[in-house]
Amino acid sequence: MGAGSTTGLPRALPVPLGLQRERRPLDFNTPGSESDGDDAALFSEAISGGVNDDDLDDVFIRLSEDGVEWAMATVSADSREPRTVNEARAGAEWPKWEEAIEDELVRMEKMGTWKLVEKPDRVNIVGSKWVFKIKRDAAGTIIKYKARLVAQGFSQIPGVDFTDTFAPVAKLSSIRILAVLAAHFNWELHQMDVKNAYLNGDLDEEIYMKQPPGFPAPGQEHKRAYIDTILARFNLEDSKPLDTALDPSFQLTTAQSPSTLQQYEEMRNVPYREAIGSLMYAALGTRPDIAYAVTTLSQFMQNPGRMHWEGAKCVLRYLKATKEEWLTYRGDAKTGIMGYSDADWGSSDHRHFISGYVFLVDSGAVSWSSKKQPIVALLSTEAEYVAMTHAAKEAVWMRAFLGEMLTPFDMPTLLHCDNQSAMTLAKDNIFHSRTKHIAIRYHFIRNIIEHDEIDLVYCPTAEMAADVLTKALTCPKMEKMRGLVGLERHEV
Repeated sequence: MGAGSTTGLPRALPVPLGLQRERRPLDFNTPGSESDGDDAALFSEAISGGVNDDDLDDVFIRLSEDGVEWAMATVSADSREPRTVNEARAGAEWPKWEEAIEDELVRMEKMGTWKLVEKPDRVNIVGSKWVFKIKRDAAGTIIKYKARLVAQGFSQIPGVDFTDTFAPVAKLSSIRILAVLAAHFNWELHQMDVKNAYLNGDLDEEIYMKQPPGFPAPGQEHKRAYIDTILARFNLEDSKPLDTALDPSFQLTTAQSPSTLQQYEEMRNVPYREAIGSLMYAALGTRPDIAYAVTTLSQFMQNPGRMHWEGAKCVLRYLKATKEEWLTYRGDAKTGIMGYSDADWGSSDHRHFISGYVFLVDSGAVSWSSKKQPIVALLSTEAEYVAMTHAAKEAVWMRAFLGEMLTPFDMPTLLHCDNQSAMTLAKDNIFHSRTKHIAIRYHFIRNIIEHDEIDLVYCPTAEMAADVLTKALTCPKMEKMRGLVGLERHEV
């Protein structure tokens, strides 16, 4: 990861303001220290519109001499994690869970979080429960048993127990951009954590909560280990690996959803939503290659059928085959920002089109999206045009974000597209009879091009990195697309 000058490099990242680059040894606090970041809630519901790069936590970065490699913590339930105190007591690991419970209560007592009182009249009593988590290291070895006492938010009353709720969580794209900047400029990244940070906040409301179950009156993982965990959770450890997430011949439609009582009963206990939630976390974090598959499968969340469940298992088996593939940022690939936009026109099931974009910084993906658009496009040109507009919005944000940390950009960002008609439409401010119906909001891209913030570049379909975000691909194409978005194989 050299620290050579970026002068003369096309579309290279600008030099940081007020900083002089120098070559320094890499230094990083080892992941696995005590952290409260691994308590992100499980995705019990997926966004039916598609997979976008939303705000998430539980992500950490590992630096190496070869570049920056991504790893992510697990939010999937470990099969050894009890769901209740009684279940924990009944297990052989109860002494470890009991110690974790005592540690949590001691910390709360030291922080003055609560005090034991008699139940007042006419107040809402919020429920409580214990959440148990097993933390593992990169190899999947248990390093800590953790217990968290949480309030049952569904029992709170808006306006009484709370008003506004929010969490200052970083956007994944921002974290990935910081990682690639570290590789590009040979920076050092440091990770810090505040134990029980959530206890330091002051509440304006007076909250009454039930005593925690079992209370007397007077897990971050490496991405590979995460995949192993979800495979075990859905009993697919011994399944045959697949070389593509969804085969192009594997068609999923709403007609495959249950329509009889018997079919509903067969799917009642199938953990479809849990599987999609686990897959979505991976798709948002470090695996853009499964984003399209998760987008497709999430459309059947409300009424999944047997074929939809088989599709979810196919993606899990694909992850098993490719769990050594890591999103990698290399400091020597100083290519700057490169964007790719694509669309798949007209689904045979819902007639809407899927748009996708991916932005690479120094050849590694930092932001991507696979989304079913709410409109029906009349032409493939219209579909590609709308897709480019969505990509352009992300490009504007990335330029602003990087401009705050580095010097402002003096060159437009390249956005690659494989539809020349759509490119001509974006550069031409004239309305045509076949495209005059396109909504005003989608003409945003024309303004961005006019102000030299992006520049459209034709890209052959075979080299279109966003292709993996819009359709199912065969094995050879899938393998090539993984390379185009920066997924590289690393043996553990």
